[in-house]
Amino acid sequence: MWHFKVPLWMAYLLLLFCGLAYSCGSAEYEINGECCPMCTPGTRVYKHCTEYTSTSCVPCIQKSFVDVPSSLSHCLPCIVCDPAMGLKTERVHPHL
Repeated sequence: MWHFKVPLWMAYLLLLFCGLAYSCGSAEYEINGECCPMCTPGTRVYKHCTEYTSTSCVPCIQKSFVDVPSSLSHCLPCIVCDPAMGLKTERVHPHL
């Protein structure tokens, strides 16, 4: 029978590397043990991903925004919605 004596610092190092290997990518977020793709700027999370489905994203409603890829389930309100500041409305949905 083989017996290995592993120094404690090696065990900690192994655990650290195992934890780092499982972290989500830079364009993903972790929820319920899954790494989900973030929504693109101008959209918000409608449904988080599952083992079998990807993240569902919907556009922000008028006078709200998200300017970076994110896992936000609500868009942020515009304090000043000024087209001169780069605000773009791709499409206004009549029912939102």
